[in-house]
Amino acid sequence: NNFTARVVVASGFISDDGTQENKTDSATINSLYQLASYINTDSTLQTLIQQVYVNEQKEFVLIPVIGNCTIVVGDSSNMQDKLNRLKIFYNTGWSKSGYADYSKLNLKFDNEVYATHRGSEPLITADTTQSVTDTTQTQNPIHQ
Repeated sequence: NNFTARVVVASGFISDDGTQENKTDSATINSLYQLASYINTDSTLQTLIQQVYVNEQKEFVLIPVIGNCTIVVGDSSNMQDKLNRLKIFYNTGWSKSGYADYSKLNLKFDNEVYATHRGSEPLITADTTQSVTDTTQTQNPIHQ
């Protein structure tokens, strides 16, 4: 009869005193709830994401279960599109190189995932409408 609920942990700059006086905090909490709900209803994301961190700029940063990297989502605009691009990158980009190679993924830009190679500047640009491109080489696309 042991059951552990799989829920996303939220931490960081989250505050709400319940008075609805601070509209920024209320909007952040509402967006956080929508993000966590979306993650919890998607079996792939639920398996991949263990924590949502809210940074000082009220942007969302995801902490995956596997790997030691952060996933910068940014604000709550186009959240479903950003999370879909993340799933595409997990299935294509990371399968080519591995989880340990990256320190950060950035989903803030339309149709792209910027991957920062551990210890360096962004090296992989994945235009999710095209193929994944490895810019450490001579702009040769990583074939899917």
